[in-house]
Amino acid sequence: FGAPDEIYTLWQADPSSGVGSLVVKQYNKEKLDTVIAMRPYIDGRTYSALQAKSVINVFDKRGFKFRDLITQQRFTQSLAKIRKTK
Repeated sequence: FGAPDEIYTLWQADPSSGVGSLVVKQYNKEKLDTVIAMRPYIDGRTYSALQAKSVINVFDKRGFKFRDLITQQRFTQSLAKIRKTK
């Protein structure tokens, strides 16, 4: 998204939890295999409009779970900033 406090990780929840088993957490210096830049100019990372739109679509369809309510609120605010700039 941009600011260091606007970096999130996406985890596969327990497979038995069923639909909506992707969990969003605040980034905590974990090793990342894949990075999806939500804006084209962040840290020189490869930006894909299709991947960024995919994250937004899953969010809009309520496909994510969140570690806690604070993470959900911050992620929602970060997405709102992205939507304003497009």
